[in-house]
Amino acid sequence: KQWYQRRVRGVCECVFSFLFFVFVLSLTSNHINTYYHTPTPLTLPLTHTYNNCIEMSTKKAKVGEAAEVSQDQLSPAEEAALNKLTQIQDEIEKLNDEATEEILKIEKKYNQKRTPFYGRRSEIIKQIPNFWLKAIQNHDSLADLLSEEDKKVFESLQDIYIEDFTELSSGFKITFTFAQNPYFKNKQLWKEFRYDKDQQLSVIPSPIEWKSPERNLVERATKAFNENSPSSKNKRAHDEADSTFFLWFNPEDQDIEVAEIIKEELWPDPMKWFFGMGNELEEGDDEDEGSYDDAEGEEGDEGENGENGENGEEEEDEGEEGDDENGDA
Repeated sequence: KQWYQRRVRGVCECVFSFLFFVFVLSLTSNHINTYYHTPTPLTLPLTHTYNNCIEMSTKKAKVGEAAEVSQDQLSPAEEAALNKLTQIQDEIEKLNDEATEEILKIEKKYNQKRTPFYGRRSEIIKQIPNFWLKAIQNHDSLADLLSEEDKKVFESLQDIYIEDFTELSSGFKITFTFAQNPYFKNKQLWKEFRYDKDQQLSVIPSPIEWKSPERNLVERATKAFNENSPSSKNKRAHDEADSTFFLWFNPEDQDIEVAEIIKEELWPDPMKWFFGMGNELEEGDDEDEGSYDDAEGEEGDEGENGENGENGEEEEDEGEEGDDENGDA
């Protein structure tokens, strides 16, 4: 993952460097042509993207914001260069779209290959009591979502399963499978995250069939929250259960953050979380990435220091030669 991020960053730097070079070269060549030859009118039509940029700058100026680019301030040579730059950027965007499509195809292919392994993994996990509860408790972000009573419910959690929809860009579904428990009748609780053609997210949770009002953790948490409000005379300590993980299945909860943590961190390798190594590994990845950035900075500093050192040595040598000459005289 780190290698891929570094490669992407390197490619982006090369692309932007190339674009800047083209921009400067275009400006230089056009200014030379304007100086030595009779100026010619701009015949290349401005692209749609370039016109949009000019319109956005003009709108900013109208509302009193500083506009960095204005069409009236650009010379014909600059307009031509920006036009070429925009065309190149459009081509890059097309390649980015193609790359995204290819990545999704590869991901879909390997998701299908991984599916039978996930099934076998689930069967083995069911043989380990409280596997998922321990894994979740060892995840710093997810552990904070569990109340003491939630932990009793999660003792009956047998499986967590992530299902990507046929079109990966359209979303996914998370399913929790429970054994019989005194809290609710559901064998499974699930939550779907669907994107439409315009990439607008809609979240659809399964309803929870609580066995009794006393066991309804959502209702109890809501009541406790209201009792602990600033206007309430009955105030309890905040750490007493006034929340529950099962609020996540509330239809009003449209947030995808928890789902992404489960999908991207917990689900791929739950063993490292079961053994309590997940947080350390995640922190290690962040530190490695930071170390890579620091190493790049150190290399730059060493290069500058090396040049300064060489210059210093040359100056010292020259000083010694001057002293020898004075001594001979």
